[in-house]
Amino acid sequence: ELKRINPIYSIDLKEAFRIKVFFDAGMADCEANYIELIENPENVVLEFYWAEENPVKVTTLSFSEIKAIKLSISQLKTLLITIIQNTKVENPI
Repeated sequence: ELKRINPIYSIDLKEAFRIKVFFDAGMADCEANYIELIENPENVVLEFYWAEENPVKVTTLSFSEIKAIKLSISQLKTLLITIIQNTKVENPI
């Protein structure tokens, strides 16, 4: 269930999922059942919680210059999040 309360998107997964986040600098993983995506003028913050009402075991990731975010489920209870960032090409051919 995806809800938006400006500038926050929230995703309630209803149960624990293994989450893998892929981005330009590497990969991070955690387990959570609630996600918040917070849009700021300078960056986007992803916060992963075990529960919305009781924010324990929070994992926080921050990204700048985001072009797109892709969500997909790869296998049972595994959510893949791919962060596509703007990359600056020096001396294009």
